Amino acid sequence: MINFKEIIAKAIADVTNLNCEDLKSYIEVPPNMDLGDYAFPCFKLAKDLHKAPPVIANEIKENIKIDENIISKIDVVGGYLNIYVNNNLLAKTVLEEIDLKKEKYGSSNPIFNIKQHSAFFLIENMLGSMSGHVKEQVQMSFDAILNNDKKLAEEALKLEVEGKTIEEIIVDKTATIGEKLSFRRFELVEKKDTEVFGTYSHMGGKIVTLAVLEGTDNEVAKDVAMQIAAMRPLYLDKESVPEESVEKERAILTEQAENEGLDANKLPMIVSG
Repeated sequence: MINFKEIIAKAIADVTNLNCEDLKSYIEVPPNMDLGDYAFPCFKLAKDLHKAPPVIANEIKENIKIDENIISKIDVVGGYLNIYVNNNLLAKTVLEEIDLKKEKYGSSNPIFNIKQHSAFFLIENMLGSMSGHVKEQVQMSFDAILNNDKKLAEEALKLEVEGKTIEEIIVDKTATIGEKLSFRRFELVEKKDTEVFGTYSHMGGKIVTLAVLEGTDNEVAKDVAMQIAAMRPLYLDKESVPEESVEKERAILTEQAENEGLDANKLPMIVSG
């Protein structure tokens, strides 16, 4: 099977004369497929090349030599290179991986992270800013959780990834990057074949939403997830609202109505409406 990351890293190394393995560790998977299949953050090279990330990105795009049958397009967005894999080759690679891994397909590749029950992780506030290598470690940790039946964060932290527990990995990465990392909670969400996921990430992952819709497409589901992030609702539906919250809001609305001089006899109806 084709190792796209390796091909991309080698091509960038030929342009920049930097270490191929280091470049490979910087390659990321965008949160949105509209941004490409892979993304390369050129700000990682600013110190070595003594140039602004957007300048580096444009120079790499102009000088990179890569087979168009493998990489169909490269876009520059700010200091990022957004890299698109040839669709036909990507489909062929997916089919080969499915045939090879059978039911284990999707357990390790962040692009093809599709499980038998279409499982998806909604991870909340785990990391503020992640380098490519840290993201890879995080992805491996997520895969470990996905392939186990752990329900609590405390249990998940004890799972092992390449000889270390997830808890130990987090401690190591905190010491390495000097930023406090924490695994707060997780939830495994499954969907039916007739349903679609819609996800939206805001403020670098500080607000992340997941919507599961039936009878529509991914684009609509994504729009719904975006609206959820904007509105920040506390409850899924009317039945989920605790009675004490209802009474608190009713008291606020009653006070507002009284201050506006509305008919006292009509207040209950106005508030309820």
